[in-house]
Amino acid sequence: MNLDDLTDLATQAGHIINDTDRESHEKSDGTPVTQADLSASKKIRETLLDETPYTYVDEEHGVTSRGTQKWWLVDPLDGTKDFMRGTTEYTVNIALIDGETPVIGVVHVPATKTTYAATDNSAWRDNEEITVENVAVEDAVVAVSKSHPDDDLDAFLQELPVAGRRGIGSSLKGCRVADNTVNLYPRMQSLHGWDVAAMHAVINGAGAVMQNWEGDQVTYSYDNKNVDPFVAGHPRLVSDVLDRAHD
Repeated sequence: MNLDDLTDLATQAGHIINDTDRESHEKSDGTPVTQADLSASKKIRETLLDETPYTYVDEEHGVTSRGTQKWWLVDPLDGTKDFMRGTTEYTVNIALIDGETPVIGVVHVPATKTTYAATDNSAWRDNEEITVENVAVEDAVVAVSKSHPDDDLDAFLQELPVAGRRGIGSSLKGCRVADNTVNLYPRMQSLHGWDVAAMHAVINGAGAVMQNWEGDQVTYSYDNKNVDPFVAGHPRLVSDVLDRAHD
């Protein structure tokens, strides 16, 4: 299955989401799930298990192990709260992980029909190649979550002389870094891997980095669903921010 096939699959899942009502119920962990999550998950899971030999992991089904080095990591509907509110900032996230590193990623935005796609050395937004640009910290616009306040991050940003902040939903925060809509995406709370792996591939493909607060690359494991808090942006900008964080 090539990148075009994955883009088509994410688009099909997006159509399913848009054609499904927004009624939800709570999962055992207290987070909401909708029929759209479940229907999109079914489509993606069945297709990838039928057409590829790889282990499959997603938010709704957990791990379907095949003992492979490469494995799929999927969030069929990232930004469920945004979807339920009727905003446009929810996504379909599909990533292929090689060992611990995302090497292919697709992030599809069903509401706007925008698609980000990436291999390990290139990234595109709607078939137009995107490359991250460096800016000084003082000129940086920072992506922050609209749904998950973070007091520690807020305190850090109060001391960081950035140009401004922009609230963005779902994995779009990282994609907006890749296409230079914003410049920096810092996160001080842990996230699930399926929330960010496809976005991470887009970030890498655009020439940006996504590093934990110790300066190491964020990695993934299907035995541990969480990933480290991180900073994403142009390599020089991330290095500068991490230096200031450790002063």
